[in-house]
Amino acid sequence: MTALCPPSLRRLALGLGMLALASCSSLPESSASIARVKYYHLVADKPFVVNDQAIMAERAYHLHGAITKAETLARSGNYYTVFWRARHEGKLKVVFEYRQAKAGLKPRVKEVLIEKPEGSGVAKFEVIGDEYAQDGRVTAWRVSIVDEGGQELDFESSYLWD
Repeated sequence: MTALCPPSLRRLALGLGMLALASCSSLPESSASIARVKYYHLVADKPFVVNDQAIMAERAYHLHGAITKAETLARSGNYYTVFWRARHEGKLKVVFEYRQAKAGLKPRVKEVLIEKPEGSGVAKFEVIGDEYAQDGRVTAWRVSIVDEGGQELDFESSYLWD
């Protein structure tokens, strides 16, 4: 004689099974996605006091090695780090489009070529130095992953983009 499971125990087991299957998602056969975009605005010529050690570490990271006032000011600007995942045959590009405060509405473009897009990686973009000093801070941005044929596979943008 076997004991029957109470209905609540069966529902719990079924729910846990469905949760386990749902968490096993992966990228399709040929795909790429942007996992996250991290951005940081460094204004090196203003006093900076904050209690958050992570923010202080980010500032120290970008200013590392700058000794003179000119070197420190040259590092002022916007820094973007794009975390991506891909399973794709062929090359991909991470395209960073941005607008600056004093440059009007025409977007500027920077690209990073990914030779072997398998797994995950990081693409970094900087708007610093003369570019930042002349045209100001970045006001809106858009990051996309594009394949060799020009097809956009994924994108993420700031809330001010279009």
